[in-house]
Amino acid sequence: MKWTMDFFGEEILFKKKSAYSTIYVSESDEQRNLRFLTSFQSGILKNEEGTSTPYLNSFLLGPIFLNREIKKILCIGLGTGYLVKTLRRIFPEIEIDVVEIDEEVYNVAKNYFNFSQDGKTEVHIVDAFNFVENANSSDYDLIALDAYDGNEIPSHLDTIEFYEELSRILMADGILITNLHGRLTGEHSIGFRNSFDKMGVVFKHSILIPSPNEWEMNILTLSSNSQIDKISADSKVLPAELISLIDPWLNTRQYNEKDIEEKV
Repeated sequence: MKWTMDFFGEEILFKKKSAYSTIYVSESDEQRNLRFLTSFQSGILKNEEGTSTPYLNSFLLGPIFLNREIKKILCIGLGTGYLVKTLRRIFPEIEIDVVEIDEEVYNVAKNYFNFSQDGKTEVHIVDAFNFVENANSSDYDLIALDAYDGNEIPSHLDTIEFYEELSRILMADGILITNLHGRLTGEHSIGFRNSFDKMGVVFKHSILIPSPNEWEMNILTLSSNSQIDKISADSKVLPAELISLIDPWLNTRQYNEKDIEEKV
């Protein structure tokens, strides 16, 4: 028997209630998507390499801002596995730890989105706070935090205590890359500002890059205890594949501390 999501116009390939959500895999002619209940999580394109969730590519800016050799990355939140696969393809030598609380999400990523572990990628099925608490200090060059449940970060992962733990396990110049939902100003900025203010208690420096897509209410937030400088499209010699994925964000305004103080 097939279910139909009439309000998305997509065929449902998989549906299962896990300990944390009801997981759907749905698809149209062009893309296959992962949803938690009716909330769109992420997806992939069916006819070419790519994602139906453009903001995920913005996380690829992390290595460029860090601007040095990277040995180890922590990704919090697996989703379809697109980001991890893309990092692995472009940066084949790095080690990647992935933390995902829901084993069913991991199973779906394997069975429906072609995700797999390899010798340098390890998935940990555990709550992110527990994993981070037990991780070694100064162990990661970059941390990518994208653990949304719908449009909200789980409350225990949006605390000063959690950001302090993330800071502890980052290298001294390491960067936390976070996707925050909302706008920089106006009525849709409250949730973003609450999270950003907590990060500001822990991290001394930040860069904000709002999504170049008006329909995406996403703000890439880079936080560090070392200075983060703005970058431009012509400031780095980058692989052509990487440029094609991040070009929209390279050409979007970046806000540093001075800009943030004036704007936010």
